[in-house]
Amino acid sequence: MRHGIRAFSGPGWEMVEVLYPFDEYSYFANPAPTHLKKGLTKIAKGTINTAAGAARMGMAVAAAKDTTRRNMENFGGGRESVYRILGRATISGAADLGRVIQGTEGALGASEEGGIHHYEWVIVNNATQQFVVV
Repeated sequence: MRHGIRAFSGPGWEMVEVLYPFDEYSYFANPAPTHLKKGLTKIAKGTINTAAGAARMGMAVAAAKDTTRRNMENFGGGRESVYRILGRATISGAADLGRVIQGTEGALGASEEGGIHHYEWVIVNNATQQFVVV
């Protein structure tokens, strides 16, 4: 019969259910698994980095458009050519695009740490308190 008790385990003192605690062997789900699902982790991190790159580019383009629009709104006519004003507005917008891209470098994206882990069990020999992770 599967009897369970609640106990704390792991570096963060997570609550786990220990199964068969009074038999020769007991087991519980590892609250801090160590084995990564490498392929799935790689796909997830690639997806996150792609989305982060698109978000960075979207922010940069929005900043560039806003700068260009503001510079064009400041054009009051006069002797200066509209093409010269448009050229300067476009250049300042492109400069903003570069600044935003550089400013957000490394700020968005998946970290190198962590990942998607396999579900692991800790099996404990209750007599000797030796354990194995499977």
